[in-house]
Amino acid sequence: MSHHAEENRPVATELPGVPPPDDMLDDADYFPSGSPLREPANAILAALRDVYARNDAAAITQQQQYRRVARRAAIFGAAAIVLAIIQVIFSKELAQTLSVPRWAEPAVAIAELLFVVAAVWAVARGLWAAVHPGWLVARHRAELCRLAKYRFLLDARAWSGSTTEREDWERDLRDSAQAIATLQKHDAESWMENDQIESPPSYASLEGRVDAVRAVASYYQQRRLNKQLDYFARRVAADRRRDEATKSWPVILFYASVGAALIHLALHIGHELAGAIRGAHPGGHAGDAHGGEHGGAFEKVNQALLLLALALPAVSAAVRTWRSAFEFARNTVRFKAKYMGLRHIADGFEAQNQPVELMRRMWYSEQIIEAEHREWLRLMAEAEWFG
Repeated sequence: MSHHAEENRPVATELPGVPPPDDMLDDADYFPSGSPLREPANAILAALRDVYARNDAAAITQQQQYRRVARRAAIFGAAAIVLAIIQVIFSKELAQTLSVPRWAEPAVAIAELLFVVAAVWAVARGLWAAVHPGWLVARHRAELCRLAKYRFLLDARAWSGSTTEREDWERDLRDSAQAIATLQKHDAESWMENDQIESPPSYASLEGRVDAVRAVASYYQQRRLNKQLDYFARRVAADRRRDEATKSWPVILFYASVGAALIHLALHIGHELAGAIRGAHPGGHAGDAHGGEHGGAFEKVNQALLLLALALPAVSAAVRTWRSAFEFARNTVRFKAKYMGLRHIADGFEAQNQPVELMRRMWYSEQIIEAEHREWLRLMAEAEWFG
């Protein structure tokens, strides 16, 4: 990836789309032959590559399934409710009054049944296939692989030159990869529910390792820090667009529903008063035929307003279901906060030459990225996708 100076870093609103920041599988030949980091990097790749690739692919597939299920449950469920309301309002007696074709009512009933079946099938299929928890667990495994890669690359035991330390490092790497590969849903729940406040390593002695530290820092800045900054910025832009496109609809639909109900009530009261006034005057019944025409028009308007008052909340519920399935608003704020946190870490990264300070900046950066994933997992675990 080409280097981005901090002053040229794209801001969120300039970045369309959200390409995945795959900084796991693109560095096999990054470190030159003879570098003390080449063997550790290849060892990390060998230990985590298969686990990461398998779970990343599964997470992408299940996320797409989750999106389809949430969309279908919202649309079909709202459509079924609206059609049920239409059936109640336009009863047989009313259908005869408004000269609605005889086939209209059974057609509405059949359409309602189809939408109900489609909505129930979408939710049942999603629950049976466990697309929501499956997606979260697969994504969690993949992100743990990513966190493990940089944790072990920043571990000085990997490039200290000590055989004993290197053997301990390799054993810990294998154990970590095995634990990630066998991680289950309850492990993910336990991980997201328990914050771990770690103290930064002391980095007491980095003598003889200055070149290795600077090599790690150069790699980390290009392959980890810059990519995560760009990713967070893109996510802010994408989630903000989705949030702004839908956040006003529940409010608009709510007030439209209330407005239709109030107009319906006002017309009903006005109609009753007009009838009472006509009845109170002698000869008021003379215009009954003409009044019948007005009565039919009034009935049509009245029922249309009633339909809006009852159906618009169902449409609003569908919009809220879609928004809550992906938490666009909360994710926008969360990604923005982490983006700003990483930018503070990145400021002056290039100009920093002190090995201890470089290691601390990278360590703090990893804490921010880990905290972001933990917050995302908590948020999406509680997302309501079939409300």
